[in-house]
Amino acid sequence: MKKLLSAFGTLLVCMVSTATALASPFQTSLVSMETRFVTSSIRVYWDSSLIPDTTGLKARAFLWTVIDEARPYSLELVTFSDGLSGPHRLDLRPEGEELDYFAGRQNQQAFADLTALFRNEAHTSEVETCFLVTDGHFTAYDLPNNRLPCTLHVISAKPDADREILSELARRGGGKFLDLSNMSEAQAYALLGRTS
Repeated sequence: MKKLLSAFGTLLVCMVSTATALASPFQTSLVSMETRFVTSSIRVYWDSSLIPDTTGLKARAFLWTVIDEARPYSLELVTFSDGLSGPHRLDLRPEGEELDYFAGRQNQQAFADLTALFRNEAHTSEVETCFLVTDGHFTAYDLPNNRLPCTLHVISAKPDADREILSELARRGGGKFLDLSNMSEAQAYALLGRTS
C-alpha cells in the first residue's frame, strides 16, 4: 500500500510539473513574490513590421508570462505600422496564449511611424499599463510629442534597435525599456516588477 501511494505521489508531481511547463514558455520558477508584476489592465502596441523571427518570438514569449502572472482584467492588442491606415484594435481574453496567437499573425513589411501612433492613441481610454513592442526601426527619428494614456514600457529584442529612442520613450512614459537582446527574460521581468 505504501509503495502504491508513493508511486501515485510521484505521478501527481510529474503531472503538475508538466502542466506548469506547458502553461507558459517562460520559467515561472524565476518569478518571485518580490518581483511579481501586477496590473489590472494591459494594452499592447504591436509593431506590425516586426518580422516573426526569433526576436518576435522572444517578445511574445515574454509577454505571455507577464500577462499570465499579472492576470489583468482586460487585455487589448493594437497593431500599427506606417501610420497610413491607422492602428487596428482587438479586445482579447486576458491570457498570454491569446495575445501570442494574434500577435504572431502580424507581418507588414513597413517601417513603423511612432508619431502617427502616439497622435492617434493620445486620446483613447486610459489603461494602467501599455507595452510598445517594436523592432526599433522608424520612419522618422523625431520623438512623438503626445503621451499615451498609461504607464508605457517598451520591449525590443532586435540587436540593432535604436536603444536611445526606445529608452527615452519608456522614460517619458514612466516605464522601463526592456531590451530582450541584452538581458534575460528573468532580468527583464525583475526590472518590470520593480515598477508595479
